Amino acid sequence: MYANVLRAGTLTDDRVIRRVSSNFVPTHFNNNDPTRDPGSPSALAWKAIISQKPLQGQGIWIIGPDGKVLGGMSAEVDGHPSEKVGAGPGAPWRANPKFADACVELLDSSLTRFGEVKPRAARAEPLPFRGAGVKPDGSVRLVVYNAADNGLVFSAQLSKGDWATFTTTQWQVGTRWTLPDAVARQFAPVLSPYADTRFRPRPGDLKSAVLQAEVESVEGDLARIRLTGRWLADWVHDGNEHSVGTASADGIAVFDMEKKSLKSLLMVFDGTYNYAVPPRPQTVAAVVRWRRDGPAE
Repeated sequence: MYANVLRAGTLTDDRVIRRVSSNFVPTHFNNNDPTRDPGSPSALAWKAIISQKPLQGQGIWIIGPDGKVLGGMSAEVDGHPSEKVGAGPGAPWRANPKFADACVELLDSSLTRFGEVKPRAARAEPLPFRGAGVKPDGSVRLVVYNAADNGLVFSAQLSKGDWATFTTTQWQVGTRWTLPDAVARQFAPVLSPYADTRFRPRPGDLKSAVLQAEVESVEGDLARIRLTGRWLADWVHDGNEHSVGTASADGIAVFDMEKKSLKSLLMVFDGTYNYAVPPRPQTVAAVVRWRRDGPAE
């Protein structure tokens, strides 16, 4: 959760953004992902990093191309980097401005230690197919925009078979169908307002998931499909930590009958998420969307 504040505070600081964009390649490690294979490249890289500089979990490490740790910090003292003691990035509800000051100092000192680097001129590009287009294997990557955490963006993946269940062969107004339970469960991560995947439910964490569709109108070659859904997640993670999330959604998909493919999809989610003890429910507000034509997001 504190990593959320690091992301929403320090990593949105203009000074940090300019330095990272010009001279560094940013990488995010979730150091407590229970689904990660201990032998995966990312897990092995993480072990190598903390063996050189064993900071707290929520921190910043500067790594050279050869894997050598050039610097790192998990806290600050009076606005200067600190490895073991001091104030962290902040609490889940408030960022620590001095942590950003310390991060700027860390970036500059690490770059000096490494040597001259030619500033990067490459422009950031979105993930391929996120929010637009169909992959060669027929799957799609829906883009999710969550209002929490200063604006959180991630993906919801649907296989070719999953995607096919959003359509029907009966295009008369009033035709209704219920999408398979396994497809509805792919929207599980939308129930959480956190960037940290530990606090995002997975399909198996849902107690219930219902997503229904109805042909609302047919005009020319376009059919409009009304989507409605509801989800309940109640699960234990990280040993004995408990999270509960509920959400409902309303949306529209447009089917192109001439091309026999979906043209667009838009779903609006509204719900609550509760992790803290004592209970402190948080609002979940998210938009999920996709379009057949246009650039990725």
